Amino acid sequence: MLTKETTYSNLRANLATILDQVYDQSQIMVINRRNGKNIA
Repeated sequence: MLTKETTYSNLRANLATILDQVYDQSQIMVINRRNGKNIA
């Protein structure tokens, strides 16, 4: 299973595309937050 990382800002700007990638390619996406804990 593949893992990718992105920032919260990038996720907000590209939400539909990122969700499609996660679903289509069975990826785990790690969201890096500036002042908080990262989430997957």
